[in-house]
Amino acid sequence: AAHNADGVRQFKYWNLFDSITLTLYPSLGNIPERAIMTQYVLKVVKELSGIRRQYGKSLWIAEVGIPSRHGAQLKPWEYHEEKIEDNAPDEELQAVVLDIWLDALKGRWNNGVMLWYWSSNPSDGGTEDNGFTMQNKLAERVITCHWSRKCGQQ
Repeated sequence: AAHNADGVRQFKYWNLFDSITLTLYPSLGNIPERAIMTQYVLKVVKELSGIRRQYGKSLWIAEVGIPSRHGAQLKPWEYHEEKIEDNAPDEELQAVVLDIWLDALKGRWNNGVMLWYWSSNPSDGGTEDNGFTMQNKLAERVITCHWSRKCGQQ
């Protein structure tokens, strides 16, 4: 899988593959406001739609996600970098960003979306967790809403 739209553009051998696959962790800017982050996401989606048409290949989103920590929209790819664990948990940011991505990625222009990260431990996550897992956080409800159409139900 290529990393972000830039990685897809840099790889010159898509003609040898059946499909284009990428991970999506682009910066969504300095300001964690829905409208601003949505503009970043829509720019990426427009670029990916163009790439898909250019190559005439199916397109798969192998990963999209964001940690639930304050400021994560700036560098959503940060996983184990120094001192990111010190950032306060922000499950609302994670939920908003996933909602934006799932809205923008729906439709038949791509072949599927996989989210990062879901742990095999059902107790993982929660309000004090500032990692990528969506479990036991607001983001879990966002996913349920998008994929099961059961919005507002517990």
